Amino acid sequence: MRELKVYGANESSNASKLGYNIAKTITSPHNQYLTILMVGNPGSGKSWAAMDIAVKTAWYVSRILEGKSAPASHWYKYFNINNMAIIKLDNVAELFDRLAPHNIYILDDIGVGYSARDFNKDKNKNMNKIIQTFRTDNACVIFTVPDKFMIDKVPRSLVERYLEFEKSGGVYSQGVNLFRYMNITNLKRDGKQIYAYQIAQEMGRRNQYVRHIAQRPPNILTVPYERLRREIAASLREQEAGELREIDASPATHRDNDIRARREEQARKFKETKALCKSGLTAAMACAETGLNLSTYRRLSSTNRPAWFADMMEAGDLF
Repeated sequence: MRELKVYGANESSNASKLGYNIAKTITSPHNQYLTILMVGNPGSGKSWAAMDIAVKTAWYVSRILEGKSAPASHWYKYFNINNMAIIKLDNVAELFDRLAPHNIYILDDIGVGYSARDFNKDKNKNMNKIIQTFRTDNACVIFTVPDKFMIDKVPRSLVERYLEFEKSGGVYSQGVNLFRYMNITNLKRDGKQIYAYQIAQEMGRRNQYVRHIAQRPPNILTVPYERLRREIAASLREQEAGELREIDASPATHRDNDIRARREEQARKFKETKALCKSGLTAAMACAETGLNLSTYRRLSSTNRPAWFADMMEAGDLF
């Protein structure tokens, strides 16, 4: 066990100005936006830290856009509880229906309530498209997850800042939480990402900020957040329990029905594609028309076609 101590947490000389730097980015005249991924075990304080960063950023946004004389409460215009989607992907679409310029949004534990199988569904594909639209709104979006692989690869590829919480990072007796903050550089040619700590030049000195401090967010956020999270978690548990009971009742039947439905859909599309090819279209054009993958069409057309497809042809189910 080791004890972490924070000296002068509120001293301006120890501040990394993280909120200010984010605010400067999303208020830039150059149409800038920012995506942040916060990773940490359950109970590590990710959600409250995300709200604290959002509040500080919103405060600086109000000062930048409205001037230094703007009321202190105006941060609420750029971040509030309505700017959060908690746990469920379904909440993401509702949140992005009300996107506003220079706002900060939090997708809290998004992906926890969904399995890898769900990520292949249209719901997840639509969510990816929605997430990419915020780039035109000069916004900042913060993802909080237990593991970065719990969100889809599209959002992960858009992340530009990375925050990591350690088990020993909670200095709760002092009302603060510690985390590591890194900038991400994407090497698209190599398919790699480089993580680097924040470096600031101040009064001739070059400072590297390894750990950052998150403080308790205001009650106007934490009280409704905790209530919403309990309600959503309870609803999700009830939904998952129902699905488990349904699967336990007849797992083989559900699996067989899914496989049969997929095969019948492929066979139907193959028949339509074949007819279009006979009418003069190329295989690629016909597949684009029917929605059948070109490689699947070629595989079903070959002599090495799957046994189930050959059986359907022999039974006369296709022609």
